Amino acid sequence: STRTLGGAPVEVTAAVPFTYTATDTNGSGDSLQFSIEVFSPVAAEYETMPVAFAVRANYPNPFRESTRLVFDLPWPASVAVDVTDVTGRRVLSVPAVRLSAGWEHDIELKGASLPSGLYLYRLTAVSPEGRSVHMGHIIRVR
Repeated sequence: STRTLGGAPVEVTAAVPFTYTATDTNGSGDSLQFSIEVFSPVAAEYETMPVAFAVRANYPNPFRESTRLVFDLPWPASVAVDVTDVTGRRVLSVPAVRLSAGWEHDIELKGASLPSGLYLYRLTAVSPEGRSVHMGHIIRVR
């Protein structure tokens, strides 16, 4: 029969050896030796995946043309951003984009068409682990 070895790597590893042994009802057996190595698409200074969803301060803030929201994802997720003015009216929306787990993802908010003022943003990450939401503010200046 077919079996599956599963899991989500949380750190970069060297080759880890495994031996899988199967024995039938008559006592005959066979084994398979293999190794698994986890490589990281992120910068070398990060040897592990983030353990929590975290949003860092956006930059620049205040901004003139655009600002970037920077965040860490401990799991793959679809991430979307909505920006509202202080009255709650949506003024900008970034459609959901699928991102892998990792450090320092960023989404650019292009706000050059917005008037100067204070705005609120809601960054939503939806993954198999659930839904995570972060609220923050940005300031647009001319």
